[in-house]
This record gives sequence, structure tokens and C-alpha cells, in this order.
Amino acid sequence: MIVIINDTSILVDLVKLKLLDTFFSLNFEFYITNFILDEIFPPEKKSLQFFIDQKKLLIRKIVGNEHEIIENLNKIKPRISKGDYSIFYLAQHLKSTTSKNAILLTSDKELRRFSEENSIEVHGHLWVFDQMVENNILTPKTASEKLHQLSSEINKGLYLPIKECESRKKKWTEMTNRNQPEIK
Repeated sequence: MIVIINDTSILVDLVKLKLLDTFFSLNFEFYITNFILDEIFPPEKKSLQFFIDQKKLLIRKIVGNEHEIIENLNKIKPRISKGDYSIFYLAQHLKSTTSKNAILLTSDKELRRFSEENSIEVHGHLWVFDQMVENNILTPKTASEKLHQLSSEINKGLYLPIKECESRKKKWTEMTNRNQPEIK
């Protein structure tokens, strides 16, 4: 089973896009840490609570000496938040102590770079959209619309790579057109 460890921003964006049901339909095991849960504002937390109650989103509590590990990481690169270090730590811990493939989901550039330097697989928003389309739980047309909504309304400061976004929109439009019956 693939384990997905989520940061705050991707979950909040999925709440605002009304894609939580779709996201949690993916056949992954989803985690956040208590640090991340504490960063989420009440309206978004309320939306996530259903998935927490249904055990679709598991909360991994950072305890004991793990706090010290996160503090030490924060001293190395203070530009990364303790919440982000908590999910990095969890990904690293799961990778080294289980046979599970732990993937970190983040839109934070510093955390992405740090994770890659430490051999943690990391992906962002576009990968999430790809997974939902490839697993046929989000139509290509809806994916294209939601991606546009994400970058133009929901999270204007996200700065997704333009070429990759355009490439996906083109691919998804072609997929939508192929699936449309011909009108005679």
C-alpha cells in the first residue's frame, strides 16, 4: 500500500476545490501529523473531520523524542516550518521502518528540495490531479476546470509550472474529445 503524507496547503486547496471525496477515493493510505492538523483553520478542519472519523485520513501524533528530532531539523533549515518537518520526519520514519512506499505531498519548494535531497519521494498538486484522472475518479474535463480554478481563483500564489499545466490541459482536452460520441 502506498502511503501519502499530506501537507497543509494541498489539503486546504482540495477542500476549497470541493475535491476531498475524490481525493480520498484514491487507493492510498493517507496521513497527516498533529502539527499539520493544528495548522488547518476550523472551516477546512471541519471538512476534513469526516475523513478523519472514517479513518480515511489518519493522524500521526508526534511524541517524545520526535519533538527533539524536529527541533534539530528546524535548526538546520529554519525556513521550513516545524509542521513541514513533522511530515518529512514521518515520511522518513515510515520509509525506514516499514515496507510501505511513503510519498510526501507538498507545494512548499524548500520542503520539496530538502525531501528530495534526503531520498524522500515528493509530489505536488499536479501529481494529485494526474492520479485522480488516471484512476478514473475525476474526468479529464473536470480536472482541467479544477486546475484552472486552482491557479486563477483558489491559490493565485501557487505558481504551478505553466508548461506542465498547459500540457495537462491539452492532454485532458484530447481525452475528453476522444470520449465524446460523434454527432452525425
